[in-house]
Formats: sequence, C-alpha cells, structure tokens
Amino acid sequence: LDINRPLHAYDADKIEKGIIVRNSHSGEEFTALDNKNYKLESGMCVISDNKGVLGLGGIIGGTRSGTELNTKAKDFKVSWKAGKGLTFKSGDAFKAFKKLKKISQK
Repeated sequence: LDINRPLHAYDADKIEKGIIVRNSHSGEEFTALDNKNYKLESGMCVISDNKGVLGLGGIIGGTRSGTELNTKAKDFKVSWKAGKGLTFKSGDAFKAFKKLKKISQK
C-alpha cells in the first residue's frame, strides 16, 4: 500500500457496476460515514457508482458502500490521480473539506 495517500475500503457487493471517479454536480447529496448528510457543490471529487455518490474523494466515504463485520467482498481504493478528462489539483480535496467543514476520518 502507498504511504500518505487516502485509502478507503468499499463493500463490493453494495456497488452498482463499478466505481466512477468524477466531478460532483451541484446539489448532489450523500450520507457520510459520520452519519451526516452532505450537499455538494459542483466540481468536488466524488467516488460514485451508477446509483450515485459513494464518498468524497480524499475526505470521507459514504454509508451506502461502507464495510461491516459481515462484509465478504472488499474493494480497496487508494487516491492516486484523476482519470482521463478530469482535472483534480492537489488542493481540491482541501477546498472541498473547507466548504463542508469536514475532516478525513483516521
């Protein structure tokens, strides 16, 4: 595993047709692992599937795809770089963090 990069475990059985890294749409919402609902602004880095947002890249995962004691299929994602056509700069996660007043879980 890489050092000093955000890492999140997903329950693969809860993900619909794979993980998509993309920019958020204004007004999208998701429930994070802290059980708070967050309303996103346009352009935030989100981890999603075909059903919607799974988490906020580099900040916090969501409850919909989180692992539990009975999780059998796990998928680990390490934040590395943006996909083709996406432009995430190093400060993007911090900007989203400040807007949402959210700290990354430890």
